[in-house]
Amino acid sequence: MPFTPFHLGPGGTFKVFGRSYFSFTVFGFSQVAMDIEVLIQMYRDEALLHGFTHTYAGATLIGMLSFLIGKPVCECCLRLWNETVSRKGYPQFHLPPRISWLAALMGAMIGAYSHVFLDSLVNADMRPLAPFSDANPLYGFISADNLCLLCLGLGGLAAVWLLVVAFWRKFTLKQFVKE
Repeated sequence: MPFTPFHLGPGGTFKVFGRSYFSFTVFGFSQVAMDIEVLIQMYRDEALLHGFTHTYAGATLIGMLSFLIGKPVCECCLRLWNETVSRKGYPQFHLPPRISWLAALMGAMIGAYSHVFLDSLVNADMRPLAPFSDANPLYGFISADNLCLLCLGLGGLAAVWLLVVAFWRKFTLKQFVKE
């Protein structure tokens, strides 16, 4: 899959079901961290784009780093987000500025492992089981176009659900204040 945005669709689905036990922002942080290797390899004009970080062993390392570094970085981003939506007059879009350690861990590890899984489906240069095996048993299971559509669809459904929840909160808050 070409770069991180497509990976965010399934992350939105994890957020809908994981609620406060899953950090979407740390998930996104781990997605970006995973693709740094690919960007470096592209810059170097290397033939092999998906190396160590795109193995489950590498994803474990990236996930743990994303867990430790991503939590404070993402909490800072959430505070900035809340300040911005408050200034714009949209308090219903406030997000909890604190991320629990469990939510950060779940977001980081699910982000890293799902990244390897999704990329394994469509990238021939992936060796997700290295150093134990050079095989990529998932390659070709689904076309890149269909996987992108699936990820976009999951992201769209998650976005609609989260917007419905945000507007529901605004509506019920107004009703509560009137009574």
